[in-house]
Amino acid sequence: MTVIGIVGVVNALNLSDGLDGLAGGLSAIACLFMGFFAYVSQQWSCLAMIVVMFGSLLGFLYYNAHPARVFMGDSGSLLLGYLLSTVAVLLAGSAEQAVAPISMALVLALPIIDTLLVMTRRVVLGYSPFSPDKTHLHHRLIHLGVPHGAVVSILYVAMGMFGFVAVLVRFQPEWLQFAAGLAMALLIYGAVVGLNRAGYRWQGATDAAAGVSNHHHAPLFQMLTAWSGRSITWVTWLIPLLLLAPVFLLDALPVKIEWLLVLSVGGLLALYPIRTSEDRLGVVHGLLYWCVFLLLAIFSCYGNEMVHLCMAAFAMLIAAWVSVKLVFKRNRRVFLTSGFEVLVIFISWLLPSLFMDAAYLAEDSRQRLTIACLESLPLLLAMKIIIRRQPRRNRTLMLTLSAILLLVAAIGVN
Repeated sequence: MTVIGIVGVVNALNLSDGLDGLAGGLSAIACLFMGFFAYVSQQWSCLAMIVVMFGSLLGFLYYNAHPARVFMGDSGSLLLGYLLSTVAVLLAGSAEQAVAPISMALVLALPIIDTLLVMTRRVVLGYSPFSPDKTHLHHRLIHLGVPHGAVVSILYVAMGMFGFVAVLVRFQPEWLQFAAGLAMALLIYGAVVGLNRAGYRWQGATDAAAGVSNHHHAPLFQMLTAWSGRSITWVTWLIPLLLLAPVFLLDALPVKIEWLLVLSVGGLLALYPIRTSEDRLGVVHGLLYWCVFLLLAIFSCYGNEMVHLCMAAFAMLIAAWVSVKLVFKRNRRVFLTSGFEVLVIFISWLLPSLFMDAAYLAEDSRQRLTIACLESLPLLLAMKIIIRRQPRRNRTLMLTLSAILLLVAAIGVN
């Protein structure tokens, strides 16, 4: 049975490699949840393998995110499936503090279920289970008219939902865990299949222009629309200025936080697509979001009440501006998050939320990290509005935020 399970996961990952960044991103999200299970069960050898695999996937996804410049191929997807299935077997087969096999199955449920459903459909129709077709979940989403990047993002979120179910029900009986996973699969696949059968098609930004044109006779609407367009320039510089103000009110930082900031800045500057930023806005958004999230998390955890109030007011101000932009510009594409951005959000949200539970952090620390996650959302949307195909301005904003992170680290030393 173990060999069959490994072979099944290997083929499931191979078959899921149908879009740029899909197989690699699903594997990276699986590593996040497997890392949590390895940490709580104190299986350090498995955790070491997961960390190495996760770091390798991040480096690969930097070039494999849509539009991809490097492709995985069968050898890469088969290797990923083998490594993930092997780690899952090791976690579930340990003599002490073993993880329930159903938990590992839930973490990898999305590619496994998709493969089983596609192959079952082929057999029922009288075809070979290995015959090619376009009935995978990502094919169904593309048939709905969902853009490539949004399809990858949706599947990342679905993979994360299965992982969260695995974490939430890990102490329940195995039959209940199986039922929870089955309910999640029915919810996801039922929604996609139902939309396909109903003839739904993604409208995209086509009705955005129509929405604006319907109001072209309203002078007030025209004035506010023009103002919202001109406001992008000053909001671009308002964000770093408002993030700089609380730096001088922070309490002393632990040495490990200072090193995290320095290493993060080094990694951000190394990963930033200097020469190709005009065509890789998803990577730019993700890296800038990580800068902002780090600052908000530090302000929330090591700032005084004045800092907390300033950051709450700042987040509400940016949220109000984003709302105005959405009302008067009808820019729905702000919600079309790329796969790389979703992965960065998973890293920034999942790691604190999962491991603060495993590390038994105080309730106050949990609440502050949760607040930082919520405050970072309007800033993510704001950056998706202000970042355009202007490499010089984007680089300047990146360097400014990196300088603020280094300043936080320097002040923390003193």
